[in-house]
Amino acid sequence: GLAVDNDLRWRIVTRLAASGQIGPDEIAAELASDATAAGEEKATTARAALPLPDTKADAWAQILGRVEAPNAIQIAAAIGFIQPEQSAVLEPYVDAYFDSIADFFGRASATAGLIVSQLVYPRHRIEQSTLDRTDAFLADPELPPVLARQGLECQAWVARALRARACDAAAG
Repeated sequence: GLAVDNDLRWRIVTRLAASGQIGPDEIAAELASDATAAGEEKATTARAALPLPDTKADAWAQILGRVEAPNAIQIAAAIGFIQPEQSAVLEPYVDAYFDSIADFFGRASATAGLIVSQLVYPRHRIEQSTLDRTDAFLADPELPPVLARQGLECQAWVARALRARACDAAAG
């Protein structure tokens, strides 16, 4: 009796993709049944959520390497890219983020630069080393102020999560 519209169906597909229960072929089949611009965006998100090294590399290239891509597609890939349960497959992108985000920000549209820089920040990595790496990134005097602001906000997420874990550990 539950009505499953396109949006809910794509949310389910994305979660199944992120958990490795479906792959690129199933995502392509879903896209075939929703051959719209919105369907292409949702399929892009689902493909980026796959926990496979090659699909993560493709998504990273789509997000940061192709600034000529429509903002909606870049953002859709960025939405699916970071999945908290995929720390191992995302590890190579921690340093890659800090090494490439300023260049991307300088080439991308203002909208994509702001949104993508926040979405692909390594917020899944709740460690002091993430805060330290962010501090080093923020120390660059050439960093655009708006990107520095994004970095500070993202760093604050990780700092809050670390404090929450410390509180949980103290209470437990």
